[in-house]
Amino acid sequence: MFAPVSAPPADFISLEDCQAATPASFANAPAVLHCQTEAHIAVAPADFPLLKTGLHTVYVTSKTLILWSGDSGVEIIYRDITLHAIAPSPERHVYLQIAGEEEEENFVEVTITPKGGSDVDRIYDALCACAALHPDPQEDDNYRVESDSAEWITTNNQFDDVEEEDGEQPQSKWRRT
Repeated sequence: MFAPVSAPPADFISLEDCQAATPASFANAPAVLHCQTEAHIAVAPADFPLLKTGLHTVYVTSKTLILWSGDSGVEIIYRDITLHAIAPSPERHVYLQIAGEEEEENFVEVTITPKGGSDVDRIYDALCACAALHPDPQEDDNYRVESDSAEWITTNNQFDDVEEEDGEQPQSKWRRT
């Protein structure tokens, strides 16, 4: 969920520098900084111990989201961000829901309101791009076929397991010539 950090991130490269050259190896590559801006952070519940409401520097990197204020900050992994959106009111901001200890019932709400409001889209776009780099491994299981007999559907087998209401096999609109 939230991990305390003792210093603002320093080991990163800019998105522009990353796009300009391909690294020799991605294994030990530094994080790519997609967005850095000053913003007001609001947290609910208000008594959440690791993150306090106030002015923060927001770092959206390819590895984590970091919210830094004064001499402390928190790091949030993207898989724990269950929802991110742009909310229009009262002032346009980025809204986050972050998974708690019990993911289904407990979550922390964070709003990020950039100074001047001009970076809302930039923060949101960076969050979308970075979250896409960290897909939920459990989601992949939902689309996996667990059968050894899985095969391509072709005109030869498309109706093998399908029966019409009268018990007969449906007729294909395609004919072999």
